[in-house]
Parts: sequence; C-alpha cells; structure tokens
Amino acid sequence: MKRSNLLSINHFPVLFLLLASLWLAPALAGVNTAHPRIWLDSSTISRLQAAVSANTPEWQALKSWCDAHVGDNMRDYYQGVDWQRYMLNYALAYRATGNATYAQEAIVYLRALTYDAGGGYGSGVVGNGSGGASSITHDSGYGARSYGMSLPVGRDWLDGAPGLTSDLIRDINTRMDQWITWVFTNDRAYATEDPTDNYYAGYFSMVYTAAIGLAGDTGYKSEWLNRAESMWFNGVRPLINGLFDGGEWQEGWNYGHWAVREYLLYPVALASGTDMNTHWSETNWHEDLVKSQLHSLYPSRDYVSDNGSWSGDTKGDPRNATLHFLASFTPLNSTLRGIAAWGANKMKADTHQIRWENFLFANPNITEIQPNSTNLGGLSYSMKGHGMARGDEWSNTMATYVDVVGGLEENSQGEYNFGEVKIGSRGEILLVDADTWEFASEFANILTITGNHQHAPYQEGRTPDISFDVAGVPHKFAYFLSNNLEQAYDFDYDNYDDGGAPSASAYRREVAFLPPDHVIVLDNIQPTSEANRVTLQWHFADSPDLNGNLVSLTRGAGKLFLRPFGSSFDISVHDASDKRSRSNPPLNVQRVELEPTNGSTDLQLFSVFQAADSTTANMDSTTPVTSGAGNMKGINIDANNTALVAMFSKDTSLQKEVVYNPSFTQSTTRHLLTGMETGLYDIYVNNTLYAESISTSDKNTLYFETGEGSSFHVAKSGELQLLFSSGFE
Repeated sequence: MKRSNLLSINHFPVLFLLLASLWLAPALAGVNTAHPRIWLDSSTISRLQAAVSANTPEWQALKSWCDAHVGDNMRDYYQGVDWQRYMLNYALAYRATGNATYAQEAIVYLRALTYDAGGGYGSGVVGNGSGGASSITHDSGYGARSYGMSLPVGRDWLDGAPGLTSDLIRDINTRMDQWITWVFTNDRAYATEDPTDNYYAGYFSMVYTAAIGLAGDTGYKSEWLNRAESMWFNGVRPLINGLFDGGEWQEGWNYGHWAVREYLLYPVALASGTDMNTHWSETNWHEDLVKSQLHSLYPSRDYVSDNGSWSGDTKGDPRNATLHFLASFTPLNSTLRGIAAWGANKMKADTHQIRWENFLFANPNITEIQPNSTNLGGLSYSMKGHGMARGDEWSNTMATYVDVVGGLEENSQGEYNFGEVKIGSRGEILLVDADTWEFASEFANILTITGNHQHAPYQEGRTPDISFDVAGVPHKFAYFLSNNLEQAYDFDYDNYDDGGAPSASAYRREVAFLPPDHVIVLDNIQPTSEANRVTLQWHFADSPDLNGNLVSLTRGAGKLFLRPFGSSFDISVHDASDKRSRSNPPLNVQRVELEPTNGSTDLQLFSVFQAADSTTANMDSTTPVTSGAGNMKGINIDANNTALVAMFSKDTSLQKEVVYNPSFTQSTTRHLLTGMETGLYDIYVNNTLYAESISTSDKNTLYFETGEGSSFHVAKSGELQLLFSSGFE
C-alpha cells in the first residue's frame, strides 16, 4: 500500500491516532484534553487529508522531501533551526497520513532537539547528547524560536505515535520549564521585554506552544498560560496595534515572516486548542498585513519592497507562506481572503520554502480575487516610516513602482536610510538599495553631509522625531514627505552628545510620483555652514551611462533616466556591487554621486527620474519652475502630449495663493502642488477662471488638471489677493 493512501479514516493508523488522543489525563482548565491542539483543529486536519488525496503541489513537495530523507539522521547547522524544520515536516506528514515511518523520523529529530546540541554551538550531529538545558542559552536565547517552539508542537502533533514515550514527554516538559525559567530570570536573555525584536517573538511562541500543547503532562506548569496571556496583552497587542499598525515589521521580511507566524498563530492556537478568548477581535493586524504584503509586491511580482534592518541576503525576495497563512487561518473578510490567496499564488515562486508551512497554510479551496485600487483602497500605501506606490493596477506587471523609506521611531544599528527612494519598472529593479543584509547609509539612496556627527557624512541610527507622511489619488499622483531629517545628521539626542554642531539646521525630502513614469525628488536642506558639503547618492542596478548632467540606465525591458536641477553638479560613478554580490542573481550596483559645485546654507536640489521602455532614446524635456508668488519651486515636464507641473514650498509655511508660468504646455496639463493650506481652491488659466472649489487632498496636496495655458494662478476660494498683472518668473 502506498503511503499516500494511508489517510482514510477507515484505515487503522489514523483511527489509532484519534483514539489515542482520548486517553490523556485531564488538561488545564480552558485547554482541550484531546491532541492535537496546536493549529490543527478537525477542519484543518480534514483539509490536509483532502490535500493528500488530491496530491496537491504542497503535499507532493512535502512527501517527496520526507521520502527522500528517511534514515538520513541529518545534522543541524544552526541552533536547532534545521532540526526543527525536519521534525515538523515529518510530524505534519504523519498527522495527515498516519504513516508510522514519518512518525519515527519526526521523533529522531524531536529527541535531538530535546537532548542534543545543534550547529553553531555544538556538533549538530544527531545523538551527540551535549544539549538539553543549555541549548537555548547560547546567543542570548536565540534558540527559543527553534528548540523552544519545536518540543511542544512535536509532542502535540505526534501524540499517540510509537516512540513518543512517557519518559520523552516528561523530559520535554522538564526541558521547557528549564528553558522558560532561564529566559525570564537570566540577564543574558536578550530582548525579553521588547516585542519589536525577533528574540521576543521566539520567546512568545515557545511559551504559548508549551502552555497549550503540554497541558495535562507530567511536569507541566500552569503559569505558562498566564505568561502567554501577559505577553500578548502587554507586548504583542500594543505593538501590532501601535508601532506596527499598517502591517510593518521593522527588522524586515526575513525575520518578519517568522514574527507573523509566531505572533498571529497564538490566536489560532487558542481557537484550535482551548475554549479561551482568541483575541482576534482585539486587532486588525492580519488585515493590514494582507494590504501591506500586496502593496509591497513589485508589479513584476518578482520582488518585494523591504524596509528592514535585518532582512538577510534574501532582502527583496517574496515569500508566499505568510499570505497563505493569512488567507487560511485568520478571520479576514472574503475579499481580503481572496486577495491574500491571489498574492500567494501569483508572486514569484518562494525559493526559501519551509515545506511544513506551505502544506499547512496553502488552501486550494480559497477563490482568488485580483487586487485593484478599489478593493485595496488605492495604489499607494503607508506604514510606520515606509510607503510605496505603483503607477497602475496589479494586472499591469510592467508598471512603475516607487518605494520610499521615511524612518522608524528608533534604530540602533548605526548608519541608516531615512528618506531612501527605490524605483522599479518594466519588470526590472532599476534604482536599488545596494546592501543585501541591512540598511546602511553608504549603500542607500540618501543625501550625505560632511560634518562632525558621529557617522559623518552618513546618517545616524536613532532619530525619533523624524515624521513621514504619504498621500495619493490612484492613477493621478503619490506624494511622500520625510520631515525633520536634519536629526539624522546630528548625534546629539537622548543624552548622547558628540560634542559637535549639527550638520544641518533643517532638512526635508519630498517625493512626487506622477504616473505612469515620472518621479521628482526634492531635497530641501539648510546645511549648518557652507563647509557642510552635500552629496546626493543614487544606486543603479547596473552601470549607467553619463551624458553631461543626464544619467541613464538600460536594464532588460526597462530604462531609467535621471537629471538633477537646483545647482551645477560634479557627477561621478562608483562601484557599489560588493554588498550585492550575494543577491541572486548578483547585481552590478553602481553609485552615482551628485555634488553641488558650490557650498550653500540653503539648497533645493531636484532629482528628476523617468522610467521608460528600454528602446526610449531620450528623456522627456524637463525644466525648473519658480513661482511668481507663493514662495514655491517646481519642475515642469513635457510628457507624451501631457504637460506635468509639480510645485513645492521652499519652506515649511503653507501656501494659499500661487502663480507660476511653466515652459511647456499641452492640451492636458496635470498639476500637483504641495504645502498648500487645507481647503477649496479656484484655478485661473491665462487670467480666466477655469475651475472653482477644487479641494486639497491629504497631507496638504492639491491636484488638478487643466487645458493648455501659459500662466496659472491658484488661490483659495474667496481669498484671491494678487492682481493678474503680478509678475511671473
């Protein structure tokens, strides 16, 4: 009989599992008596058994792996992470089929996780016997996520299996008591009170899986469940409803995927293994995560936007397990559930698959729903310190995509990337972060300033007062504002004083995206003195061409032009590929540096980008514009029978009347004005009233479209003050 045929409820192995689960001692009040409890309720088990019968791709991948490694006694390479994956692969395959061979293999690795030392701080060889109580004490408790979560889940899923002896169950409970006690009583354990950290997420998963999976066992401690609830109420819930509201994970989407699993599988475990409050009504983070993951997906579906300080070598690679999990296990509405399934199935194949996760989370019964600007609330999105926008609907895989980092409340990793901009288009990544591991100013698309701050000319890591705002109207514009960026160039904060003057007195970066293809970046900065020299740095995904002050990159089907305004510049290109050598495929990243030729204490520097097809010969004609009234500067672009005008306030004061005379006019002119007082505006074209009561959008933006004109006068409705004869520049 083939193993895949052992799933039927009429076959002995599965029936034995169901009967054996009823023979346990009474569990803790509130926790189910029967096993399995952790994530595997009856409907989920039925779905997995149906997947085995249907021989789904996820089951094929899991079964093929399990069959190929029977008897291998595979070693662990890092702190139990590999043994965890092996054990859970086999344990879930056993639970879905009843195949005793899978159970035997799972118990090999469950015993290794209980008694042996994994790689990194031990030999990683099965049966070495040098682990036990000390296993998670290495690296300040990192192994809680692997050793600590694995033992309760393995014991729960393997309940009733040959080889899960009473002695092993007793030792698992003893080990969990040792590990949990060590984490919460030893100063060497890292981040025990910091839910923003991946260590805390590991501790949480260790505690709640023990609290639910081991209840009723000899050596079980009822206080574990109390601790799990406390960690939820005092750590996890305030975080996901506060700093991470919107669906962010500040360490990036390497640890981020783990953290989502470790945090949100707690309500799932409460539902599957207890009669307690599941806490789903207390958060909408699961909904935010679907939105953020879909907005973070580049139009090509081959990359994701990642604002992480510990994203790992895989930064920018999609991982669909998180979306599968959200679709299958969280209480989403039918639209978001379908969107999550679409995203999981349509993004590039996950090259870092964890087979037990994919089999458990993927649900082929969910009907996909394609995301669009209506059901996802627009084409732009923002989280804490991070925003992105696409130039067209998700169906357009060649659309232009803009990713902007505003800054988190605090980061302690040294140099950082506040204000960074990245661009992709035509299925290619074009303007990139040059580091594959963590963000650092040297490899980010930011502005550098010479000075006396600690990491000069780069940015400092802790800048709690930087603000970040995003606004947009689908298919019209997206706007990103990073304010108070001068703090990133001053190490004097929170009683840390470098002893030197700040390198800038004021600095904000504004980014205007005018779909389908134009991105205007304004760096409005006041260096402390002319000696504080400013340089713009932009990282291209390959070697660009230079032609005077025009920079262009052709890569695959895409092209990216860059032309700077606001000064004369010394332009140079420098190799920055060393940090991207580990990416797949490696990128030949080149840094373009734009240094104003003269020092100044008041600079408005424009970097105008245009994405295009690779066959496009020339960048659209572009000129600067200065308002005759309203204290604004801007850019005028002659784009494909449409004129574009983007105007920005020179300072932080809000404007209510602006006049300007662009160089290019077409039958259609699209206008974006930022820094405007909130309210209604009247638009005059060539001294004639064109439109009345045009309302501002979010974040003091005003967008409108007109016909052809050589002069434009914008005034708050009922407050026109300037005569039409006022001078224009």
